Amino acid sequence: VPLVVGFKRVANILRAAEDAPGGVSGDLPDPSEAALFEAVERARREAEPLFAARDYGKVLGVLLSLRAPIDAFFEAVMVNADDPAVRRRRLGLLATTRALFDRGWDLSKVVVEG
Repeated sequence: VPLVVGFKRVANILRAAEDAPGGVSGDLPDPSEAALFEAVERARREAEPLFAARDYGKVLGVLLSLRAPIDAFFEAVMVNADDPAVRRRRLGLLATTRALFDRGWDLSKVVVEG
């Protein structure tokens, strides 16, 4: 459930964003951004063959590994930073993260109580 909460937070921020997400590369100046980017890229590489094999149970395990990096990112940075370039870069990072989840499930439909 905490991963779903994190995913919904990502989706809500992207939905409310006035700026279009920017491009994301491995050259990120903020350590929290870089850590999330590396975790998402690692998860994407691990998940690719699992998606192809339709082994969704293992894909879910890979995606669950993103819980800590997503939480750490939100604890360390303000996504909607005053600097437009920083804001677009962070939104781009969240869009990249959401795209990985969207490939397998629509977590926005999961109801979280409490």
